[in-house]
Amino acid sequence: MLRPCLYQRPCVRLGARVPVCVSRRQYTSPPGSEAPAAVTAAAAASAAPLILGKGWYKALKTDLEGFKRIVSDKEVGLSGEQRKRLVRFMSIWGRSWLSWLLGTSGFLPLDKVGGLDQHQVMWGDMDTMGIYRLSRHVNNVTYNKYAEASRVNWLTKFGYDDRLSRKEQLAWRSLMTPTGPGMIMKSIYTDYKFPLRYPDNIFVVHRLTKKPDETSSSIFLEAMICSQSHRRVAARCFEELVFYDYDRGTRAEIPDYMLSQFIERYEQQELHMEKMKQHVGKTILEVIRAGQDPVVKREIGGLMCYSQINKAAIEVDAKGSEAKEETLATMEAIDALTDTLRQGRIQKDAEAATTGSKE
Repeated sequence: MLRPCLYQRPCVRLGARVPVCVSRRQYTSPPGSEAPAAVTAAAAASAAPLILGKGWYKALKTDLEGFKRIVSDKEVGLSGEQRKRLVRFMSIWGRSWLSWLLGTSGFLPLDKVGGLDQHQVMWGDMDTMGIYRLSRHVNNVTYNKYAEASRVNWLTKFGYDDRLSRKEQLAWRSLMTPTGPGMIMKSIYTDYKFPLRYPDNIFVVHRLTKKPDETSSSIFLEAMICSQSHRRVAARCFEELVFYDYDRGTRAEIPDYMLSQFIERYEQQELHMEKMKQHVGKTILEVIRAGQDPVVKREIGGLMCYSQINKAAIEVDAKGSEAKEETLATMEAIDALTDTLRQGRIQKDAEAATTGSKE
C-alpha cells in the first residue's frame, strides 16, 4: 500500500497529478547494493505504523478463546503444525496478558514500581447482602482500600533508589507517615468494571496521569485493579494527592529530588507504553495470519481483533516482500507515463516551431 506524500508526478490523463510515496531516486542504487530493500522496508514501516484500537484486549482474548476451543476439539482436523502454532499463542497469552494490559495503558512492570502482586481476595472483603452466591461481591469501598495499599507501596518504592542520598531515601519511605512533609488524599474517583468475588487474586499498580512541573503541589495518579481469575480489569481509581506539611498544617511544595523522580517516572511510562503497543500490535498481526488458515477460519469465522489494528498495517504485513515489487512496478508505470507526456510535449513544441517558421 502506497503512502501519499508531497512528491508528485504529472499524469497523462487530464493533466492530473498522481501522489507517489517517494521518488525513483530513493529506490535506485549501484548494482549489488542492498539499499532498495532497506529503503522499501523503512518506507513500509513508516507508511503503516501499528495502531491499537480501544477494544483490542477484549477482541484478542475472545479470538484466543476460540483457538483454545478448536485445539481441544479433535474432530476439527488440525494438523500437528497448526495445533502447535495455536497452542503457542495461548501459552504466550497466559504468560503475558498482565504485562500487555498494563503496558499498553502506560503502567510500568509491577515488580519494578511496586504495588499489590497477587493479593488474595478475602472472603470477608465481600458484602453480606444478597441471597444468592453470584449476587455477592467485594464491597465497593474495599476497591479503594486495595488502591490505597498499592499507592503506599508505589510511593515508598522510590525510597529504594541507590542514586538517592540516605536522607532522601528515608524521606521517601516516611512520606506516608504524619511527620513532617507528606502526602494527603484530595480526591478519588473509582470506575468499577466488574464485581470481584472470592476466591481470586488481584494485581494493583499505579501510574502518573499528568507530568508534574516546578509549580505543582499535587500529583495525579491512576490505579488499575486486575483480576487474575478473569484476566481483566476490575476497576480503575483516579486519585489526586497533595503535598502537605503535617507540622505546619499547610500545603507544601514538592521537593526537587522528588519532582525529578516523578518527571523521570512519567517519561519512562510514555516510552514503555509505545514500546508495548508496538509489541502487542505485532502479536495481533501474527494472530490474524493464523486466523487466515482455512481450517481455523472455517471453525471460528472472522477474527474480532482484525478490527483493532489499522488496515494499512495489516495490508503491509500480509503482502510482506511483495510490497517492494508492487512499489517498484508502480514507480515504473508512472515513469512510463511521464516519458510519454514528455515525448508528446517535445513533439508538440517541434510542430509549433515548424508552423511558426513557415509563417
